[in-house]
Amino acid sequence: MLGGAGLAYASSSALHGITWLVEERGFGFSAATYTSGVMALASGLAGIIAGGWTSDVFARRLAGGRIWSLAFLTVLFAPFTAGFLLLPAGTWPFYFCWFLSAASTTAYFGPTFAAIQELAPVHLRSSAVAVGLLVVNIVGVGPGPWITGMIGDRWTLTLGLLVSLGSA
Repeated sequence: MLGGAGLAYASSSALHGITWLVEERGFGFSAATYTSGVMALASGLAGIIAGGWTSDVFARRLAGGRIWSLAFLTVLFAPFTAGFLLLPAGTWPFYFCWFLSAASTTAYFGPTFAAIQELAPVHLRSSAVAVGLLVVNIVGVGPGPWITGMIGDRWTLTLGLLVSLGSA
């Protein structure tokens, strides 16, 4: 649950993405919102499918495979998120990294909640998922944008987003 919360922290920090694109990367507001929407639609679906597929592959091959799939996905996607935050805006590597970074914000859902269900006794699975959602939201989703924004206000939003990446 705490691993999922760490991933949710990083994912929810991405709520600052449009502000970051406008203030620190020179996008116009309309271009930032439109491009972010298109990117979220396409990559969000890809991330959900990739996360679930990876989780199933790891679960078939390793004991505790769903948990290991979360670690694998984090290591796989983190360099692309860093690339998105650090590469010059408007270049093809920037957009490529943006797509994969945005996919990472949804890829953890399936493996996290599948792992919780596998670990919980059958008669407690729905309660375990409910507690998991509570932990993910209170520990991850809530403080993610808040702390990232505080870092952005004090230094730069780029730094805040990079720090949030470290929580994953």
